[in-house]
Amino acid sequence: MQRTTHDPQHPATSYRLRVPRPEDAEAFAAVRLASWRAAYRGVFDERVFVEQEQQNPQRVEGYRWWFEQMDATGYDTEARTEAQRRGLVAVDAAARLVGVASTRTAPGEITELTLLYTLPEVFGAGVGRMLLNELLGDQPARLEVLAANPRAIAFYRKHGFAETGKTATFGGHKTLVMAR
Repeated sequence: MQRTTHDPQHPATSYRLRVPRPEDAEAFAAVRLASWRAAYRGVFDERVFVEQEQQNPQRVEGYRWWFEQMDATGYDTEARTEAQRRGLVAVDAAARLVGVASTRTAPGEITELTLLYTLPEVFGAGVGRMLLNELLGDQPARLEVLAANPRAIAFYRKHGFAETGKTATFGGHKTLVMAR
């Protein structure tokens, strides 16, 4: 998969999408956590971030196992539910992971964007758009986003998602369900 984008603020920087490999598990978890810290600083107490860091070893092992199950296009099938999952990563010109994303499609349901994170230094550089477009194209999809994340909500609205009126909670904070 050779889709690339160029960062307008850093013209020499380009990003490429590819399927995650087992050896990417640690970097995948690190991108997720760095994005979380940037997006939710001041929303969650520091102890939440510390707990997230403490859970990283288990999360890394889970990612490693998942990446081992993927085919060459990033798909695997959950044995228990028969849901199809797909994961992708974005890497910069130095092959450093700068973005991660995944989807899950249960039989008979629309695809759910289960995660989309980029390193804070590439916020606004087109990496999230690349990941979203490659994973979903223009197909119907749903996602859940914390109401306290206006940057993400604006990003998803820009890409055709709208609030469904359904909400939930995560860590004591309201989430919005969005769909297109």
